[in-house]
Amino acid sequence: MCKQIYICPIEKKADVVIASTGGYPKDINVYQAQKALDNAYRAVKPGGTIILLAECPEGYGEGTFERWIEEANSIDDILNRLNKKFVLGGHKAFGIARVAKEVEVILISSLPQDKVRKLFFIPMNDLSQATDYVKNKYGEDFQAYILPSGNTVVPQLV
Repeated sequence: MCKQIYICPIEKKADVVIASTGGYPKDINVYQAQKALDNAYRAVKPGGTIILLAECPEGYGEGTFERWIEEANSIDDILNRLNKKFVLGGHKAFGIARVAKEVEVILISSLPQDKVRKLFFIPMNDLSQATDYVKNKYGEDFQAYILPSGNTVVPQLV
């Protein structure tokens, strides 16, 4: 029954995935929004682009997660840190770093741009700016998926 509700079969991965968390409270902070990012990652080609829409009015969220992000100088800093020792909260930073290492992530959010860049994401102001960016990068005929409830919809290759 859960598969029928949450799994979304896809035949191939796309250049671009536009994912919303589904709104408040699922986008209350980056810690919660990471779920939509993880699901979007399942549908994007290697080297592709995820456009994540998440307001994040409470910033990064959980304390350990925030420290890991703030202390990192590179994606590999985060990946190596969790490989040395698992820490709850650090696992979310690891999830973000894993995605950011493989694909480009654009975040449309109320987070300050410097906070977005600390996530190794590209900050953009709105969806129009982000779609112009991907049109320029991939051409007018880029393939995309849209996940309006990215926290709960799980794309799966069939």
